Amino acid sequence: LPKDESPWSSLLFAGVFGAVISSGLMLFYGEAPPTAQALFLLLVIGPVGGLAQLLLILALQNAPASVLAPFGYVGLAYATVWGLVLFGEIPDAPTVLGASIIVGSGLFVWMRERQSARRHG
Repeated sequence: LPKDESPWSSLLFAGVFGAVISSGLMLFYGEAPPTAQALFLLLVIGPVGGLAQLLLILALQNAPASVLAPFGYVGLAYATVWGLVLFGEIPDAPTVLGASIIVGSGLFVWMRERQSARRHG
């Protein structure tokens, strides 16, 4: 992300886009009317998700994506652990295959970038 672009404008565009898409999906998949618990969770996840998005935008403005990518892979591991602990959910074969492809491609790009940096650095 360019350093001269405001992180707030990026956050606004992402938020508006997400709100439009989510609102459209609610027409087909939402509960009518939402329960008190659902409303509470929406009120909690909105600010938390917005803060997370802002921090991601700031991180991408200050570091190359190749440096930040490994944190996403750690997120896959945490999601697997929390899914198991909280929901007793064991990833199925397609999920493991997809995660392996994501991590493998990320490692490939990382190794390629390291080799390129050595040749040109």
